[in-house]
Amino acid sequence: MDVAYVRRPVQEDGLELRPLYREPRVAMLPDGHRLAGKQEVSLADLDGETWLHYADPRPGDLPIRTIEEKFECVAAGTAITLVPRSVAEQYSRPDISYVPVTDAEPDQVLLAWAAGRPSPLITAFVDAAQSLG
Repeated sequence: MDVAYVRRPVQEDGLELRPLYREPRVAMLPDGHRLAGKQEVSLADLDGETWLHYADPRPGDLPIRTIEEKFECVAAGTAITLVPRSVAEQYSRPDISYVPVTDAEPDQVLLAWAAGRPSPLITAFVDAAQSLG
């Protein structure tokens, strides 16, 4: 693999990163959640919830390893999480609701490739991808 699309957080050691675009985050909630169906919420509305995290969960949060685990935990009402808006657009399920979070930090998509590995093809690809954003 020469170039990858990645989202933060990402281990940056040994990588060159180039930002492509940002997108709003939405709360992924079980369908019966008290905030499911709202037009929008704030992070303060989500205080006290149990959260899912891939890396370094805080006390009280649930660690997860896969996207499938994320969907199943949310659908079961075990915890909630924030996801990019594109996840809500691509993964519709009757047991999960998505609600825009007005004050959440936007999700960032970047291109990543091995640092110190110059290549005209990588440069051309990165330039082309950025021109579309």
